[in-house]
This record gives sequence, C-alpha cells and structure tokens, in this order.
Amino acid sequence: MHERIYLDNAATSWPKPAVVLDALTSFYRDQGGAAGRGVHSASHQSDGIVTACRNGLRELVQAQVDDQIVFAHNGTDALNLAIHGYVRQGDHVVVTSLEHNSVLRPVAFDAERKNGRYTLVSAEENGFVSPQAIERAIRPDTRLVCVTHASNVTGAIQPLEEIGQVCRKAGVSLLVDAAQTAGRLPIDVRRIQCDLLTAAGHKGLMGPLGTAFLFVSSRVAQEMVPLRQGGTGTETTAEQQPATYPHRLEAGNLNVGGLGALLAGLRYVQTVGVEAIGRHEGELLELFLSEIDSCPGVTVFQRYCPNRVGIASLTFADHDVHDAAVILDSAYGIQVRAGLHCSPHALSGWPQAESIPTLRVSPGWQTTPEQIKKAAAAIREIAS
Repeated sequence: MHERIYLDNAATSWPKPAVVLDALTSFYRDQGGAAGRGVHSASHQSDGIVTACRNGLRELVQAQVDDQIVFAHNGTDALNLAIHGYVRQGDHVVVTSLEHNSVLRPVAFDAERKNGRYTLVSAEENGFVSPQAIERAIRPDTRLVCVTHASNVTGAIQPLEEIGQVCRKAGVSLLVDAAQTAGRLPIDVRRIQCDLLTAAGHKGLMGPLGTAFLFVSSRVAQEMVPLRQGGTGTETTAEQQPATYPHRLEAGNLNVGGLGALLAGLRYVQTVGVEAIGRHEGELLELFLSEIDSCPGVTVFQRYCPNRVGIASLTFADHDVHDAAVILDSAYGIQVRAGLHCSPHALSGWPQAESIPTLRVSPGWQTTPEQIKKAAAAIREIAS
C-alpha cells in the first residue's frame, strides 16, 4: 500500500487540523442546540459559537463594525446570494475569463431572467486580468464587476487593488471570489475597495464542507435583496423577511456544528499565520515545478508566474489527464484533480487551450517536501 499523498487542496483542504475535528464532534456529542431558537443554555452556547465565528471572519477580512458577515451553505451559495441579491433588472455585469462557474452561471442566469447583459474580459497570456481591460468593459449601466482573487486553475493572484480603484472611480461595486485565498493570503476589504466578498470555509480556512460566508459592505448592505425567506427566531409575526442583518440574508437554522469547526479552523490559521501558510504552500509548489521542469511531454500552464497561490495545472503530450489522475491515485496513492475545474475559460489567454482539461496539483499546509518529490517522480514516470 502506498502512502496517501493528497494534492487536491484547491478543492478542499485535507487533512483537517485535530481541533477542527474535535470541535465538530464535541458539538454534536455534548451540545447540539440550535442558534437563536431557545432560551436554554445549549441554544445560548450555539449563539456564542455563531457570534464568535462571525466576528472572527470579520477580523480575517479586516471589515468594519458596520459591515456585515452572512453565512451561506457553501462558496457557490454565497456567490449566488451576492450576485442575485445585488444585480437588478437591465443591469450590466463585468466578469473575467478566470471565473468559476459559480460566478459565470448566476451572471448568465440573471442576464437572461432580468434582461441584462454581461461582458467577459479575458485574462492576458500571462494569466492576469488587466485593470485597464476592466475599465474599458465598464459601461454607464454597469452595476457589478466580478473578479476571482486567485485562479483555481493557474493560481495567478489578480491585481485587486488596482481593479478596485477602477471600480470605485466608476461608481461600480466589486465582488471578489476569495475561494482560493481566504486563509492563504492576507485580505483587506478596505484596501481592495470591494463591496462584496465570498469564500468557502472548507479550503484555506480548514473548516468542514458546508460552510461559507459573504462579506457585505455597509455601502451596499441595504441594497441587497434576500433570496430566501423563513424562520429567523426574530420578528415572528412579520410576513416579510426581517430587513436587519444577518437575518436579511439568513433564513432557517444555521449549521452551528460546522460553524464551530470553522471557528476552530480559523483560530488555527490565525495561530499559524496566514502568510506562513501561503508561503509554505507556495514553496512546495515551486519545489514541485522545479522537480518536473524540462520533463518531456509535460506542459505547465503559466510556469513562471510571479504572483500565485499554491496551484498549478499541466497536461501530457501523450496521455489524457483523467487517465493520468486515475493512475496517480491507484498506482501511487497520489490524489489530484483532472478536468476543466469548473472554470471553462481560464486558459483562454493561451492559444488553442481554452477548453483543454488539465491535471491540477495543489499542496496544503500539511503537505511535506518528501511527498512533493514523490508526486513529481510519479508524473515523470507517467510522462516517460
């Protein structure tokens, strides 16, 4: 039996820190109360978990006290809350070619349902979106610009501060998808000048699946339309969803056990240090790339990227990447991702590469250099 070498942390981080597992199991074993649904001690304890997690995430993105943190079911759900809740009838939206389908599909859906339009801005061949290209795409009827913080295919970190300046100058709101950067890169929503930001809790924040959040700036908070209506534990006699946050966008029971585990992951990340985690994963990726450098039959997209998170995608000249991923798992115990990664236009800057599936490698905080070298050796063996 081979050692399990997990290199799919861009999909979800593994292994989870012990404190995350302990928080999840202890909630359901010892506590189990619903938040905001009772006056007994278990419910109050759940209220405390939810509040602490909300405050921790506010601190993570350096939000102000009057900004809002809203919990969602997952990263895709958070993006749907943001896009459908903010885009109005006839609005124009700008998206980039690097976006995940969790942005592209809601934007396309709104364009059809709300008689709107959207413009797709392509990344340049170096893998980065030009702020000038964003500026050229903005129109008088543009309401929202959507930009991923880092590509989930190439890892390229986008120039958000410059893009944020362009948006603010044009009076347009910026939505940032931080799925690949929350917990891996420092995030300052004021510096970025974004009004909306989303992230899943199960990737860089090391929490469990089924957790995510949406940051809503105070500037646009009252413009958000709720997509769900239901129980909140407050204003029970009102027919309409409460207008106050967080209940404006949160309806029904929260995943308290998951949020407690997310809080444990968040505290773990803050103890270790976001920059330390990002640096470690980046160094491991560079080690991997150096180990397969000049390997015949292997093409790495955006090999020499000056600013990236720990993600790289490659193809084989003589092998289907899906076959290669199965071989890596079954013969070597190495787990990676193969496909388009739900980001169909991410390689549009590369000639004839837009819809080519790739094999994606993404180390994590607990990945070791020895595991990286084994993975690189296996890929060299498959290529030869």
